[in-house]
Amino acid sequence: PVFDLVLENGGGSSAAPVSVSSVVLTAMDANGDTIDAGKLFKAFRLAGSSGNTYTFIESFAGSASIRCEIQPAVSVAPQVPVMLRGTIDCLHEPAAPGFSLSLRDSLDLAARDANSGQPVEVLAAAGSSGFPMSTGVSLFRAPLAGVAVEGWGLMAERIVAGTTDAAALRLVIEHPGAPIESSYSCSGLAVRLLDELGGPLAPADVLSAVRVRRGAEELAAVYINASNGSDILLPFAAPLVAAPGGTDTLDLYFDLEASPARLRFQMHVNAAGIDVADATDGREDIPLAGSFPITSGLGTIVFPAGSVLLAADGLFPANVAAGVETGCMRLEFSREDESSGSRVFVDGFALEALDEGDRVIDPSRVIQALRVSGESGDIASSWSVVAGRIEVAFADTVAVGEDEALAFTVSVATAANPPVKALSLRIPSADALACRDEATGAPVAVVAASGAFPFGSGKTAILAQDIEASFSNYPNPFVAGREKTTITFFMPSAGVASAHVYTITGQAVKTILENESLAAGLHQEFSWDGKNGEGRTVLNGAYFLVLEITAGGQDYTFKRKVALVQ
Repeated sequence: PVFDLVLENGGGSSAAPVSVSSVVLTAMDANGDTIDAGKLFKAFRLAGSSGNTYTFIESFAGSASIRCEIQPAVSVAPQVPVMLRGTIDCLHEPAAPGFSLSLRDSLDLAARDANSGQPVEVLAAAGSSGFPMSTGVSLFRAPLAGVAVEGWGLMAERIVAGTTDAAALRLVIEHPGAPIESSYSCSGLAVRLLDELGGPLAPADVLSAVRVRRGAEELAAVYINASNGSDILLPFAAPLVAAPGGTDTLDLYFDLEASPARLRFQMHVNAAGIDVADATDGREDIPLAGSFPITSGLGTIVFPAGSVLLAADGLFPANVAAGVETGCMRLEFSREDESSGSRVFVDGFALEALDEGDRVIDPSRVIQALRVSGESGDIASSWSVVAGRIEVAFADTVAVGEDEALAFTVSVATAANPPVKALSLRIPSADALACRDEATGAPVAVVAASGAFPFGSGKTAILAQDIEASFSNYPNPFVAGREKTTITFFMPSAGVASAHVYTITGQAVKTILENESLAAGLHQEFSWDGKNGEGRTVLNGAYFLVLEITAGGQDYTFKRKVALVQ
C-alpha cells in the first residue's frame, strides 16, 4: 500500500451523486523529478475499501503518468465518503533509490454530476495540504536477509526463594546487513522453562513473573499462573526496529516463588522463540544466525540458613612456655538436620583473655601471635585487639554446607614476659561469632551444639623459657594410686635428660627417664604415679625429684620436693 484517497461529496443531503471515472498519478524519484513508472513498478492496483479492484496496470508505456480508468465509475453519494487504496508491486532492481506518487492538481481526478454529466469541481478537503497531494518519498529496501543473535547466561548458581528481579540471560540481536537492506522488527520472545535434565517445567511451580528489559526500559512483563505452559510468551508493547548495523541488547529477569515446588531449573530461548520480521513487508521467515538454544545456566533455589551449631573444646595444656605457640581451642561448626540449600560463611570470631584470677585482661599485653589452622593447613586470617577483645577475621571464605562440619584449631603464643602467671581464652557469647548466609548475606544465629556459652580454652600456667623456672610438678601434693603428678621442664635446646625420685635420705625410689634425647621446648609428657621401681606404692611423705639435663654443651641439675598424701 502507498496511499489512501478519500472522496467526499460536498453537496447537501439532496444533492446528486458524483461520478469519478479516472485518477491520474505521477511517479517521481526521491529527488522529486518525474520518472518512468515502469522503471520502478511491476504493477499498480487501485481498489476500494472492500478490496474490489477498479484498475490494474502492468504496462506504463514509458510514462511517469499512471492513468487509472475506473470501470465502472465510482459513485460518491452525499455524506457517504468513498476510499480508494493504491498498491504497488516493486521491481527487484528499481531505477531509483526511492519514489513518491503525486496527484498534481484537481484536473488529475475526473468527476462529474451523476445525473447531468456536467464536470464537478474537485477541491482539497479542509485541513489537507492541498494540491499537489503526495504520498511522500518511500525508499526502496532490499529484503531483510537475516539477523545475528548471540547470548549468554546470567543466572546465579544459587538463588534464594522469593528473590525478585533476578537476572536470567542476555540476548544481543544485531542487523549485519548492507545499508540497502530493510530494518528488522522484533516483536517479542518465547522463553522455555526446563528442569536440570532438560525436561519441561510448569512455570507456576517455580516463577511468579518474567520480564524483558532493554537497558532500563521494560519491554514486556508476564505474571505467571497455572495456565502458563512451559513456553512463556513475552510480547513487546511496541516492536523493536533496527536498521542495518543496529543492535538491541535484551535482558531477561524473573521473580521466584516464595515456596517453589521445584528447586532446580533453567531457562532457554530457541531461534523460534525470537519473533523477528522484515520491518518493510512484515515477512517473518527470517534466518537467525547464532548458537541455539541460548541458556541461562542451571540455577538452584535455596532458602536462608536458619542457624549454625558451634562445638568448642579447650586445648590449653596445664603449662605453656612463654613465647611458644600452643593450641588453645578447637572450634567446630556444623549444620545437622537442616535442608535450606544455602551455605553459612564464617567471617570471624572474638576472644576474651583472662588471668589466673579469671579477670578479663588486655590481650595486647599477653598475646604476641595467633594462628588458625584447619585439616588442610593454615586458614588465612588476621587478628587485632579491639575494645579489649581479640578480633579474628578470615581472609579466605570459610563455608559450612548442609550436613557438613568444619573444624579448625586456634593457636597462640604469649609474650616473652607476660604480666600474668596464667592465661585462659574464651568465646564469651554467640554474638562474638560473625556468621552470615551465603545467599542473602544476612546474619546467621550461632547455637551451642552442646553445653553453653562461654566456651573456654582451659587455664594454662605461663612458664619462662628457663630450665630452673619451668621445673615443676602438678598436682603437688598428690594421692598415690589414684592420680599421677606431671613433671614439667623447659629444654633451651635439644639435649639429654634424666629424672629420678629419691627419699629424703637419698635412697633411689624410681627412675622416670634415663639419658633420654629430647627436643628443645617445654616438656610435660612425663609423670610419676607414686610407685617405686618394683611397682609398689610408696609411703606417704616427702620425696625429692631430681632433674639432670645436658644441653647446649652445659650440664644442669635441679631438685624439688614432691609430697604424697592419703
